[in-house]
Amino acid sequence: DLEVGPWSQEGKSKLREVKFVVAVPQKLGSPPQTRVTNVFRVAHSGVSVVIESTSESHDVPFGSYFSVQEVVTIRPEGEGIVASKATGVHFVRSTMVKSIIESETIKACSQKAALMPAAIEKLREPRHPATDGSSSLPVVEQ
Repeated sequence: DLEVGPWSQEGKSKLREVKFVVAVPQKLGSPPQTRVTNVFRVAHSGVSVVIESTSESHDVPFGSYFSVQEVVTIRPEGEGIVASKATGVHFVRSTMVKSIIESETIKACSQKAALMPAAIEKLREPRHPATDGSSSLPVVEQ
């Protein structure tokens, strides 16, 4: 299940909400999968592109207690680019398992970050425009 909302303008940023289902590691009595809502914000900051992501997992234990926030910054350097990623867990309610949630989330996000170089390299490959004339990536104004 994948539901991708349209890009909307907010100031100089573009926003999009994406809803999907993802498998969950079997820890803390988690279900085998969970529904996720992810909001993406893309902005151009000087010479950098900044992609912010906030995601909420709806079906995991304590899922309503926290959200995962990630920021990816991509900027030119020399003949190439530099990409950096920061991850945080924002709690809206207190829980005794906060440290476990934080460590497991950061661990999963670190594993995902290891895939970034290959994903960025794939973006450099020639692409064919969408058949309906739309673009999967937003045009971000300075």
